[in-house]
Amino acid sequence: MRIKRHSVQRVLALLAVVLPASGLAQQTHPLLVTEDWLAERLDDPGLLLLNVEYDKSTFLEGHIPGARFLPYQEIVTQVGERLVELPPLEQVVEVFRQAGISNDLHVVLYGTPIPAARAFVTLEHLGHERVSILDGGLFAWREAGREVATGPVSGGRGAFEPRPRDDVFVDADWVDERRGQAGYALLDGRPDDEYTGADNGRDGTYRPGHIPGAGHVYWEEFMVSREEPRFVSSEQMETLFRRAGIDPGETVISYCYIGMRASVNYFVSRLMGHETRFYDGSWNDWSLLGLPAETGPQPPPG
Repeated sequence: MRIKRHSVQRVLALLAVVLPASGLAQQTHPLLVTEDWLAERLDDPGLLLLNVEYDKSTFLEGHIPGARFLPYQEIVTQVGERLVELPPLEQVVEVFRQAGISNDLHVVLYGTPIPAARAFVTLEHLGHERVSILDGGLFAWREAGREVATGPVSGGRGAFEPRPRDDVFVDADWVDERRGQAGYALLDGRPDDEYTGADNGRDGTYRPGHIPGAGHVYWEEFMVSREEPRFVSSEQMETLFRRAGIDPGETVISYCYIGMRASVNYFVSRLMGHETRFYDGSWNDWSLLGLPAETGPQPPPG
């Protein structure tokens, strides 16, 4: 059953709270912003709006005025059979500089939920301290009847200097040492059949199941619908986390199959105020390493 559309006011109430951020002194900007918020600040020279997408043709056909394009394919790389991982530091930093990012700018991301969230995770890892996502993206902008621009956009190069953090991306050893420990909760963002193993590991292409003890929320459950790509209310997010067995105050470790869908769950976890880690290698990496696995549905929350 589809989750009911959220109340923007309730989400804004959540965002009004100044939340501690993992590895940062204190959260002083909203992680999720509305189209009204953006419209009031669109001409602010201290704001950089980036449309993160798989295909530039989508951007050329319609984008929010002033937005620049950030190609998703250039902020991920293929590493052997592990498919999608973080590129070398200088390579990905150069992509962000070409997109106009500097340390003093407030970066607002929008686009298809997964690419936008992946860019958010990457910028947090690189130490950018003011990054937000536009709730609903271009859909919300158009629904409000606002102007949409077309064609290419040029802009200057940014001067982004990364300050990489060691508390965002984690590897299999880190996860294996902490799974089952008090204070940590694994969150699997794949569809139900992949989590349970009912898909037989995508018909035998990899090992079925999930990391033992992991809770499960398919990333799309955090969105109103595919047609309306807004985030659900904070209350609905809380319900989904409790269903996955995640308690307030726990550090959440987000993973999926190759580290794409987990980006959305990472963002939601941060939005809810959890210390959050991102297992980039995800199930593909865990499976190839032959680490413990289990199948079947998650148990009901205790």
